[in-house]
Amino acid sequence: MPGRTRSGRRGDDAELRLLLRAVRELGASRVVEVGHGRNLRYLSFLREHGVDAVGVETRTEHVRRALARGLPSVNVDAVGESGWVRRVLRPDLVYSARPPVELALGLLREYSPVLLRMREEERWELPEPTRRLGPWDLYA
Repeated sequence: MPGRTRSGRRGDDAELRLLLRAVRELGASRVVEVGHGRNLRYLSFLREHGVDAVGVETRTEHVRRALARGLPSVNVDAVGESGWVRRVLRPDLVYSARPPVELALGLLREYSPVLLRMREEERWELPEPTRRLGPWDLYA
């Protein structure tokens, strides 16, 4: 169908391209996705386009699923263990798609720059971003 991606969702291609654009504009060589869950499309897309992207996830079953698909992922709390993430993974950019507001606020406290894809109804609960790229909010 025109306008739809393999996942069947409208706008996925544009959303993924905007994520890649932000990564490239920031010159990020190491990117960390926080809370990929079962949805591995962002991590897969970035890696397919040559980005050194790693997933960080608190649920072991989601980490195993990513690893089984050949995608790097670690079982760690990105906010509670931010020192470890910064020291070991050394991200140039941290991003999260549709995180709970509490997680988004924690990421903003612990990292910079941060790219968030929030639900529209939750955007007002966060500070004003430095820049908007479609559905993505950049905090730098």
